[in-house]
Amino acid sequence: DRLPRAEADARVSELARSCEVEHLLARRIETLSGGERQRVGLARTLAPRPRLLLCDEPVSALDPAGRFTLLECLKTLQTAEGLPLIYVTHGIAEAVAMGDRLLLIRDGRIAAQGPPLEVLGQADLPAAAWEDSIVNSFRGEVLPSASEAKECRVRIGGSDGPIVFVPRADHQVETHCTLTIRADEILLARLDAGVVSQQLSARNVVAGRIESIILHDDEAEISVVAGPTRWIASVMLSTVDRLHLAAGIDVVLVFKARSLVWHPSEP
Repeated sequence: DRLPRAEADARVSELARSCEVEHLLARRIETLSGGERQRVGLARTLAPRPRLLLCDEPVSALDPAGRFTLLECLKTLQTAEGLPLIYVTHGIAEAVAMGDRLLLIRDGRIAAQGPPLEVLGQADLPAAAWEDSIVNSFRGEVLPSASEAKECRVRIGGSDGPIVFVPRADHQVETHCTLTIRADEILLARLDAGVVSQQLSARNVVAGRIESIILHDDEAEISVVAGPTRWIASVMLSTVDRLHLAAGIDVVLVFKARSLVWHPSEP
């Protein structure tokens, strides 16, 4: 059934804002970039409020910036709409970023299923499959800083989340953002967080506890829970042995302020 005009207009405005395509509504399709076309297509798909969304490698033809924008848009809309999402991909980084539960398909059959990192760690995948670094992504809110400060404080993961520092730019107090950091940009230590922060040049030190360790080839992906946030750090397999890392052990995550990449986002 067709929606009343006022309700339809409100739905279009809502989705255009969520998909960041408000400024594109008056443009012709042939003038849009690949990423813009994908976001417009997503908004059109969601307009009639579907009960299930299937995305078949939606970012495969996009550049890195376009991929990030569309993935963040999908995650935001999936939460806002309460919409079950089936995401098909060949990329490990995408599978970890998007999935709560992963089904590994081989020869048309489900070979394994479960938490993404757990399934991938047991899948005996070739080393080349892990070449794209996993990226951590967090919603954040800018906190007040001294006007002369060269850095900006951002609380991630909600009111109980950790505070991190990014290089100061034109970020205003009470604005929202998304911060990303590659898993291989994060260092792990088993020292007291206060000791680490005083003796290293890296600005960010976040205390957490190891949730799981996934081994593959000569590397490992370490899942660490810090308050309401979950981080993935990529380390060499020898590091796991040298630091005696295991699930349940307290660690600190160490990373430079400039390793965090800032992306504007809606509240």
